[in-house]
Amino acid sequence: MIYTRFEKLTCFYLTDENDEVSFGQLSSILMERPSNVIYCEKNMKLYGIISMGDVHRAYEAGKDFVTVNKCFTSVRPNEYMRVKQIFKDNNKINALPVVSVDNELLGEYSRWDDFIAINDFEQLKANKYAEDFWKKNRRFALVNPCKDFVKKKELMRIWYDNLLNMDVQVSIIDRKDIMDIVEHVDYILFTDEDELRGTKTLYHDILNKKFDGLKAKTYDALGDVIGEAVGDEILKEIISNGVHVFTLNTEDNKREYWKNLQRDILDKYSKIGKKPLGNDIFPEEFREDFYAELYSEEYIKKMTGYLAEEEHIDGISKLKDTDREKYKVKDGERRTLNQPSDYQRCIYFYGPCIIIGHNVADEHTIESYLQARLNEKGYKVKCVNYGAFSDQMTELNRVVSTKLNAGDIVILFNENRKYVGVPSINLIDICEKHKVPATWMLDDPLHSNHKLNSVYADEILKILEPIVQKKLDKKEQVEMKSDFITFGYLERCFHGFAETHTGTIGAIVMNCNPFTLGHRYLIEQAIKQIDHLIIFVVEEDKSVFTFKERFAMVVEGTKDIKNLTVVPSGNFILSQTTFPEYFLKIEDEDIVHNVEYDITLFAEQIAPKLNITYRFVGEELEDRVTNEYNAAMKRILPEHGIHIVEIPRMMNSEQIISASSVRAKLSDGVNTDIDNLIPQTTKEILDACLE
Repeated sequence: MIYTRFEKLTCFYLTDENDEVSFGQLSSILMERPSNVIYCEKNMKLYGIISMGDVHRAYEAGKDFVTVNKCFTSVRPNEYMRVKQIFKDNNKINALPVVSVDNELLGEYSRWDDFIAINDFEQLKANKYAEDFWKKNRRFALVNPCKDFVKKKELMRIWYDNLLNMDVQVSIIDRKDIMDIVEHVDYILFTDEDELRGTKTLYHDILNKKFDGLKAKTYDALGDVIGEAVGDEILKEIISNGVHVFTLNTEDNKREYWKNLQRDILDKYSKIGKKPLGNDIFPEEFREDFYAELYSEEYIKKMTGYLAEEEHIDGISKLKDTDREKYKVKDGERRTLNQPSDYQRCIYFYGPCIIIGHNVADEHTIESYLQARLNEKGYKVKCVNYGAFSDQMTELNRVVSTKLNAGDIVILFNENRKYVGVPSINLIDICEKHKVPATWMLDDPLHSNHKLNSVYADEILKILEPIVQKKLDKKEQVEMKSDFITFGYLERCFHGFAETHTGTIGAIVMNCNPFTLGHRYLIEQAIKQIDHLIIFVVEEDKSVFTFKERFAMVVEGTKDIKNLTVVPSGNFILSQTTFPEYFLKIEDEDIVHNVEYDITLFAEQIAPKLNITYRFVGEELEDRVTNEYNAAMKRILPEHGIHIVEIPRMMNSEQIISASSVRAKLSDGVNTDIDNLIPQTTKEILDACLE
């Protein structure tokens, strides 16, 4: 989270009678100072906002102006922790204006913390997947930030110099020159998300110039791009073992049908005075059209009142078991009707709502329709619905954990990227082919009704039929040569670590919400006892402070300590998938199982590969969930040759220094009283002001 002062914001001054801003006016504003939010003022008071989402919706509706949005959330200057909580609770809010009691605009808190990006360019080179990335991508352009932003320009210069040192072609361009260079570079990089979003909206929705094929990213996101290659490696090995892999996507095909469909969706929501808010919101007004010939009061009673719930067991996200008439889940698999008992191969589906079959009955999922078609044609194939609301790594972990056989088919939904060498099926193309109306979906083609799922199943069958026609002589189970943790984590964060680090190695797992002098003390005490210390910073973004902020706090707060490595914890150490109770602070029947899984996984699959023989923890006196975790470590780690060392907490005036006490003071608007609780480096990040 960053704070930007008023004079650096993107603002527009409205006349008394004006509530609309033309695309021509927006073009001038965004070319000069692109941002995700434009603040509109009247009579020196904040009147409303225009987000880039508002601009896009106006564009999709065929308008050449945007109506100022007067419904927004604002905060006062001393509400730092309230801002953090709002961003944590609502991922649709990306910026919050700071106003006085008289509603004067003073500044803005933004969700984006790109400026915190660690400028350690070794991180962009020192892993298995980075090597391939830099071989394929040799030409970069850096977009010159707005002239008033000195720190952004400093950051751009750091990246320019480092990219040159990495022996790639790099140039600095102005915003107006982007279209001239698009075809001549592999990536165009922006300093932050604000500039990227504002610029993309300017060109796509206002100037109507498409970035077809453009790879536009922020500096901070480039590391994520490299990390995404993990999926390519995993699927490449699965395919090499004879498994067929496909992905589903909803990529904008830029054609008139798609524009009209988006416009129709917006119109149907505007008629009921609402905005599309995602599949969890199912307006009653749409039910009759959505369920069509199935609709009746009795049917609605059977279909409403349930929500697909997940559980995280053994590092995998699964739907919770449920036994309802229209929605049954057993062992994490949603029911697919008429599965054959005698089959030669399986088609496994993984992914979110479109795969799960949200808002439709078991018999109306894509999987059930596809199973019926396969049965009719006499193919001995079984469809399996492993839908779940997973991120990329968790979803791939479940694929690897499935007992796949050569000849099986894996179908994944992947919205954000295409895997190398994996054919992809565009659901929007299918909708266009069949002239699918907006009434067959809620807010997009992923939230589909029974009619649309039937169409999807028919088209998927046409693509898969050449495969399922071929008979298999025998079932041969796929044997993965590399485990998922090596693929998905160790090669990303520890490539070459074991060969270059000798002596006694210890580890600490820290959340640092935020990083305090107590955390620093624990590190100092631990490193006295060993030759090298690894700090795993909890990567899960379930805390008030984001992972990027917490990671930056630890890196900056320990720069002077030698023989120290700071890395993300990944999906396998104290994560939502291995130990979700830690983030929810709940105690239920799964807590012991998940605690033991998390710690055993560390002891058996991570520690040995990094030669970790010590794990340090801070003494826990209050948190019962953390106490359970520490007790389990004392029970399990010694069995695997790992010493567990508990270090007493640091005291200050007879008070334990804790992250919770810092958060409490920040919640009270007290920033000065925390100076004796946190390092100066943490204070600088808490007080972060972009300019």
